[in-house]
Amino acid sequence: MAAAAAASGRSPSALASNALVDAVASLSSSAAQLVGGIAAETAGYWAQRFFNRVVARSLHIDYYRHLADAAVNYEQWHAAAQMLDHLHGQDDWKADATSPLYEWRLVQDRLYQLQKARATHDIDAMLFTLRTSMTRNLGNMGNPQLYMQALTGTKRLIESYVDEVALQLEIIADSGSTPWTIDDAFDFLKNTQTAYGRTALLLSGGATFGLAHIGVVQTLLEQHLLPKIVSGSSVGSLIAAVVCTRLDDELPSFALPEHINLDVFESEAERAQPWPRLQKIVRFLRDGVVFDPAVFSAAIQDNVGMLTFQEAYNRTRRVLNITVSSSTAFEMPRMLNYLTAPNVLIWSAVVASCAIPFVYQPAVLLSKDSRASDTMWETSQLRWIDGSVEGDIPIARIAELFNVNHFIVSQVNPHVIPFLDRTGNPGPLRRATARLADVALCEVQHRCQQLKQLGLSTVAGQSLLAITSQKYIGDITIIPPFDLSDAMGLLSNPDARLFNRFCHLGRHAAWHLLPMIRNHCKVELTIDRLLNRLRA
Repeated sequence: MAAAAAASGRSPSALASNALVDAVASLSSSAAQLVGGIAAETAGYWAQRFFNRVVARSLHIDYYRHLADAAVNYEQWHAAAQMLDHLHGQDDWKADATSPLYEWRLVQDRLYQLQKARATHDIDAMLFTLRTSMTRNLGNMGNPQLYMQALTGTKRLIESYVDEVALQLEIIADSGSTPWTIDDAFDFLKNTQTAYGRTALLLSGGATFGLAHIGVVQTLLEQHLLPKIVSGSSVGSLIAAVVCTRLDDELPSFALPEHINLDVFESEAERAQPWPRLQKIVRFLRDGVVFDPAVFSAAIQDNVGMLTFQEAYNRTRRVLNITVSSSTAFEMPRMLNYLTAPNVLIWSAVVASCAIPFVYQPAVLLSKDSRASDTMWETSQLRWIDGSVEGDIPIARIAELFNVNHFIVSQVNPHVIPFLDRTGNPGPLRRATARLADVALCEVQHRCQQLKQLGLSTVAGQSLLAITSQKYIGDITIIPPFDLSDAMGLLSNPDARLFNRFCHLGRHAAWHLLPMIRNHCKVELTIDRLLNRLRA
């Protein structure tokens, strides 16, 4: 270093200092590169985790949500819904029995008792536990909120309990595995059926929106969940009539537009005329209604046939109920079925139930006499109007006649669905809107009641009171998600595109509620099936 210092003319200490600086600079550069590399690797790792956890998950959710919305059958929808539940972590929620929404300890205890009785073949314990547990809402397990968390089901504890009850009913009905006779098993199941109650499907009015009922019925039929008791008002009466006059193997064709007469507002001949709207105006000024009732009657007869309520029940064993409202202020609304009006022609009941004021004329009810001739059902020649006016969802009357305590409602009335919540968990704005609507409805009801008490109420006033005061929902309410644009064709003949769209909306709305419907109805349907088997 001394020789180098002499050659460079610099002192040895200066050279040593420069070498140290170069070494430190080189070390700092290497350290910076190392830190930068580590930082880049760390940032890349967490960026990848963020992408996989948030961005990719969001993309997957959007993808499967699109698949669910585009599904054309329940299997496709269910597969997409399962993936959505998995991505949202709902599998863990279903596996965890605890929840403040129901008495999970009570359900767990009853399930344990049932499983213990079955494991020890203790038939007496099984019978006792079943008798004390036979309810759809044990421990509030029927709470709709329990079915709003996941798309494909609820708590596995609830599903296990329902499955266990159904299994033990099978064991009791199997005379080979119990000391009972067939008569003992039949009596037990019959008494259990009476105590448990029955389910009814109620189809609301709603003009062309009623085509969504077809999708609902189609879904319930495919899943073997279609109740034997069906009620319909207004357009719902048409769908109910078709369902209850056809056998199961005849119903699938009902969901095809080419197999149903859709000319319910205008005939093809009327549409072909140069001034069809002018004809409606002239008819309204002359008769007080917009559409020709003869055209509507012909379409209904084409779709329903010439069966009476009794004949339809004998053919399909389904109980058809149709509501009609009085066109006067002095007659009560009626619910027609094979018990209250066995000889009434179904098509005439549908025409009367669909007689919307100012749209169709009030209609008379026709019956079939002993000579198979059409006659007036009542000698007073009363005329009836739209069943939705006073009995859109006739819960009380059906409960009285047929031991029904569980109601599935398909609600499509355009003046009702804006006030109903499809999610089961409305936000603050919707809750505030609902409160304001309740206040307005209460005020309307109060004023109508005052006019009635003063003797100043008219038929229109009584109808308004009935519309605003009746109940429009059931234990399970299916509400198809219509758009505002759908309302443009409420009173016009639907084409194939609109028919398929509304059926699609009905199917999708029903798919979302199938887990709740299945859990609520599985025990009841098991009892029905076992009773039919024992009768054979």
